[in-house]
Amino acid sequence: MQLGLIGIHYKKTRLDIRDKVSFTDAGKLICFQKAALAGITQCMALSTCNRSELYFMYEEEEQKIKMRAVYTEMFPEIELERYLDARFGEDAVAYLFRTAAGVSCTRRRPDSWAGAGCDRLFQNNGVFRQGIK
Repeated sequence: MQLGLIGIHYKKTRLDIRDKVSFTDAGKLICFQKAALAGITQCMALSTCNRSELYFMYEEEEQKIKMRAVYTEMFPEIELERYLDARFGEDAVAYLFRTAAGVSCTRRRPDSWAGAGCDRLFQNNGVFRQGIK
């Protein structure tokens, strides 16, 4: 399994776009259901005033493409392609720990997570690395 990230953040996205691209609690659940249909069983959403990101565990390259579609379909009124950021593997793990430090981990349901304190999830799936800052 590998870690993937699809999202937008303040460095690439204008404020008026960021205001329209955030996950409500209900939106997270819908997104997690769509991710499950794409074969993703572990997914978390990070949605702040500056970022809107999905982190997910994947096994096949096709799942990365499906998750990109899941993310963009959540906000159909906005052309997100030019603002998207995608990272995979160690790059995604490093990015997660750099940007999401300090956000508490909240379990929403057995196969979905929100927040950044979910290091046990990643450690249990063999992608946790000591010393990433």
